[in-house]
Amino acid sequence: MEQGLSVEGARPAVTMPVRVALVDDELMVLQGLEAWLSTASTDVTVVAAVSSWHQLLTHPAYPVDVVLLDLDLRDGLPVEVKIATLRSAGVATVVVSTHADPAQIRACVDAGARAYLAKSDPAEEMVGAAVAAAHGHDYVTPALAALLVSDREAQAPRLSPQETRAFTLYASGLPMKAVARRLHVSHDTAKGYVDRVRAKYEQVGRSARTKVQLYQRAVEDGYLAQALAPGALEASALDPDDLDQTVDQPDLDRPHHLPAVDAPA
Repeated sequence: MEQGLSVEGARPAVTMPVRVALVDDELMVLQGLEAWLSTASTDVTVVAAVSSWHQLLTHPAYPVDVVLLDLDLRDGLPVEVKIATLRSAGVATVVVSTHADPAQIRACVDAGARAYLAKSDPAEEMVGAAVAAAHGHDYVTPALAALLVSDREAQAPRLSPQETRAFTLYASGLPMKAVARRLHVSHDTAKGYVDRVRAKYEQVGRSARTKVQLYQRAVEDGYLAQALAPGALEASALDPDDLDQTVDQPDLDRPHHLPAVDAPA
């Protein structure tokens, strides 16, 4: 069976076992995962196996390298909050679930999860995901990749020509004022195009609230092909030019010549 891979390439070399914590509120699943992983590889060592979020945070071994976190602990706390809490402590997250809902998977990945696995996946996949996550890499199984690709094709929103231009320019790192100049429209009109793009992505369950998320959607759907330099999006998102306006021009949503986009610094 074909195994998943770190998106950075082959599995990183392991010099010391990755310290893993398991969190699942189903006792049989928890014990099974612990026994399974304990014998699957010397690349990981299970240092905690608990049934609640609170037990994880108060465990003597916490913080660990990686947490294999059950998607739904039925404690009322959103999984995105848990992932963010782990990230702030320097702990990588691998979400494990019996469900394979693309919208939920995207929400976890957007929140910072390094991998999303099914509980039915073999132990080798969980080891591979844990090792990749511990080294700061994302990990995708073939089944998950196929699911996300097919879902993305079905879930890509329909954008008008002007929405597409504004989206591509803004997601590439340009400030809103520059987008408005390129489209020969006002700042408010350009912002309106981008806001409509955000709303359309939200309607199909793909968050695009931040500039970084807009960039991710643009790459996923083929509007942008190359990655930006680290920090470029964060810097452009705070550009003071975004608060200015240009002279208002007619808002014509029709194709016209668009000057070449300068490569982001």
